[in-house]
Amino acid sequence: MTWNSAQAFCQTKPGRHICTAPQICTNKKIRITGSALGDHWVPVNDTVNNWMAIGNEYLPGGKKLCWRHLQGFGSLPGWGNKVGPCPPWTSKFNECLLKGHLFCCAPAV
Repeated sequence: MTWNSAQAFCQTKPGRHICTAPQICTNKKIRITGSALGDHWVPVNDTVNNWMAIGNEYLPGGKKLCWRHLQGFGSLPGWGNKVGPCPPWTSKFNECLLKGHLFCCAPAV
């Protein structure tokens, strides 16, 4: 799944789009499903190709739960709209698992 394909899928649902970060996470808690085990990301509708961590994996200094990639790492992820084999740093993980989550929401009121 890519950010673009996720947005296209959500738009097939009447009145839906990729959820915004606040629709998914508030106060470091995933509102929709709870956190996933490991390194997992979901596309967010605040910036094209931005993704938010919904997994419980730790980074030095603490959890990255609810981090948006742009804000946490200072860049949009190269893998966000990439189709194909996993990048070398994800060799022990399947990229489909890393970004295999999608939440479609109604517009925030």
